[in-house]
Amino acid sequence: MAVAAPPGSLTEPSALALAAAIRAGETSASEVVDAHIEVLRRAQARSRPLALERFAEAREEAAAADEEIAGAASAEELPPLVGIPCTIKESIAVRGMPNCSGLASRRDYRCTETAPSAQRLLDAGAILLGVTNTSELTLWIESSNRVYGRTSNIYDPTRTAGGSSGGEGVAVASGGSPIGLGTDFGGSIRLPASSVVLGDPDTISVDGLEVVLFEATSRIPARRELRDARDRAAGELEAAGARVRREPMKDMRRALELYLAAAAAWSETGARDILDQAGAEFSWRRALSRKSPHTAALLLLLAVERPAGRMVRRTRRALAAAVALAREVAARIGDGVLLHPPFPRVAPRHGATVGRPWVIANAAVFNLIGLPVTQVPLGLGQRGLPLGVQVVAGRGRDHQTIAVALELERRLGGWVPPSW
Repeated sequence: MAVAAPPGSLTEPSALALAAAIRAGETSASEVVDAHIEVLRRAQARSRPLALERFAEAREEAAAADEEIAGAASAEELPPLVGIPCTIKESIAVRGMPNCSGLASRRDYRCTETAPSAQRLLDAGAILLGVTNTSELTLWIESSNRVYGRTSNIYDPTRTAGGSSGGEGVAVASGGSPIGLGTDFGGSIRLPASSVVLGDPDTISVDGLEVVLFEATSRIPARRELRDARDRAAGELEAAGARVRREPMKDMRRALELYLAAAAAWSETGARDILDQAGAEFSWRRALSRKSPHTAALLLLLAVERPAGRMVRRTRRALAAAVALAREVAARIGDGVLLHPPFPRVAPRHGATVGRPWVIANAAVFNLIGLPVTQVPLGLGQRGLPLGVQVVAGRGRDHQTIAVALELERRLGGWVPPSW
């Protein structure tokens, strides 16, 4: 019979470590789920990561998982994540759960089926604790809306948790969920936290690896604290045998302009179209009233969307420049990796990003050029807020970014639980 462990010891290991402990009989799915629910309840009271919880159902599923484990002839018969709690971004459909992305006109909608990405996670044995908050229509980096309210940073509730996967970021960062499912169109996972055949990270050696640090990439450079964190990571890799070099990359200063041009060219549906399709019956008079059903971030986007769209659609040169930038960045990285700050400063205070689209440029540029990125935690800064770095590699080399991330985690300690 497994001996119950203190909740803290069950909410700090990775999902894979917990899965191994459950299979070995060192703990049970019920104990693991209960421990995460306890932490997630506290996180909800402090930072509101959840759009809707399903704790009672999760406990029932954990008990069923324990029965399945007890009846299995061998661990190989069991799903790889059997008994592991998880959370999923509310904008990703899960049968029976809400799926409104913070849009008031869809607050009562419930899904009749589950999206493939979520289904794969659940089929692997994961147990859903709840769905997590997003920005309105997932269109900004502050996870706030008129349906679920505002999600705050778990390390400092006066600051943003990022977005649009901010609720997911808080669920994981708090220790309330060992694995979560979000989305990333312009840095949504990397700001609150970042189709190929995945190679094996164990085949990658840091010894001899080329590590590139781009300089002069932005007109608004990253704050010293984040640059120092990146340099500290580079130093650790160099100590492990990597070869570090610095290169100016001023062409990346156009990244946001090119990203917005490409996004407009690729998208056939704008924010106003989405509102109409959702039956929101949008009107500027109501939107600007005291009881507006919409956030300021969405209203600002609607105000600039059409004129900006018409402008960038005429700019074929911008799209050509994006292709050229992608080739140049990939060529400079080569078979190595790039270390790059994910954001120009540590978590901003609530509302400080509205009307400032340039703050996403450090992350969005890699969505634009289509390179794999792994976001790596690098401890806490002077004000107790998380620091991190993006590890970027060439196309099809996701396993390389993961290998470097694991090396940095070993050397620098990885995620630091919040003290709350």
